Amino acid sequence: MRHSSKDSLTCIKALLRARDGVAAVEFALLAPTLVLLLAGAVSFGDALRVKVEVGNAARAGADWAALQGYNILKIQAAAQGATNLGANVTVAPVLSLAECMDPSSSTPVLDPLLTPCTSTGAPPGLYVTVTTSTVYRYIMPLAGFNMGAVTLSGVAIARVQ
Repeated sequence: MRHSSKDSLTCIKALLRARDGVAAVEFALLAPTLVLLLAGAVSFGDALRVKVEVGNAARAGADWAALQGYNILKIQAAAQGATNLGANVTVAPVLSLAECMDPSSSTPVLDPLLTPCTSTGAPPGLYVTVTTSTVYRYIMPLAGFNMGAVTLSGVAIARVQ
């Protein structure tokens, strides 16, 4: 059976007017982009959660030192116990002798003469600086962005009684 050119032309016109499956094709083209955006958002959110946990661990260690005194092992245990990251968190408490807090920058300033602090007039004290850190590996590292792993850290300072 032979088709006429009129039948072929009618068939081509019908195919050009047809809209069946357009949504499926559009979804197939957009789905990979949407998956990448979702993976990036999830990865960023998880990195932010870990950053908050590391900061909370530093504050927990500094709080323990402020209330109980300076004990490296106990400060480390308090900091690691305050996070779900456990032993993956590196805790480095440092005791600073005879320092005054500078109210303008909230960092201790060394006062070697052990005289009252010039900024506040308060007596110098002992301060502990607790630094926590962990290596975070992104859920989905993107090629070309060098985002395979990053070190997240937190710092807290407290006066030791």
